[in-house]
Amino acid sequence: MLKRQLLFTIFSLLFIITSLLIITNQLKLNLNPKAAMASDEISLEPYCKNGYYQIPGEKICSRAPNCGGYSYNELNTKAKMPNPQACMGDGVAGRETNGCAGYVPLCCYEMARTGDFTKCIGYWERLWCAPSQCEEAKQNGASDNQCGGNCQCAHAFKAYCGYKPPVPLRQRLGLISPSPTPTPHQPTLTPLPTLTPLPLKPTLRVIIPSRPTLIPSITIAPPSPTKEIAHFPSLPSIDLEPVKIVLNKTINETTNIVKKPIVKAIRIDRTIENTINRFLLQLITSF
Repeated sequence: MLKRQLLFTIFSLLFIITSLLIITNQLKLNLNPKAAMASDEISLEPYCKNGYYQIPGEKICSRAPNCGGYSYNELNTKAKMPNPQACMGDGVAGRETNGCAGYVPLCCYEMARTGDFTKCIGYWERLWCAPSQCEEAKQNGASDNQCGGNCQCAHAFKAYCGYKPPVPLRQRLGLISPSPTPTPHQPTLTPLPTLTPLPLKPTLRVIIPSRPTLIPSITIAPPSPTKEIAHFPSLPSIDLEPVKIVLNKTINETTNIVKKPIVKAIRIDRTIENTINRFLLQLITSF
């Protein structure tokens, strides 16, 4: 029972490790497609002629050391060097249609495929290899020790073009058609309908008649001619003194009638108050 469990565990671990390796390699290809397609695993040895790589439709722009019977030192001379301005472009506009467009020296594909920096002459072809090709060459075993300490791979390309990818070798050999440059989608603009101005509706104006004034107008008649006032005979004068005497007497008698009960009530109240005070005084002294 333990052996079966141990074998099952071992096979499970092997399956997991294998799956992880496959996934990791696939991720590397997906994350670095430029390096994966740089050399295309196609050998350029059939295209070595007289110490140069020559493919149909392109001018000669790359020496081929250690290919076709020519050594590195034999080709590393100024007399055998192709014109770098004619091959990679002269000026910004020239480079954009040649070297920076991905048409790097053909030896760069062999350098990346074989992992050997000496597949390209140091000046100037190796300087114009794409950075992705230099990285692929290192992954395949290339080292700066092959050039005496510093191969300066992609030095010129990075300075002028940055990190652009090279043109795939299969495309340059005519094995595949060039990938079309994606054209940004232009949205179709539907013309808007022409707006016809609508006729204006006639404006209705309601005129409210003013109300008649309810306040009657007052007409001031001119003054009539002065009339003479009739004179009446004067009334006889009346002596009011006896009336005053009678009224004063009546008022005094009425006041006395009302005043007597009040005075009497006040006297009774005082009597009751004195009686209570004496009673209380007697109670206090008895104790």
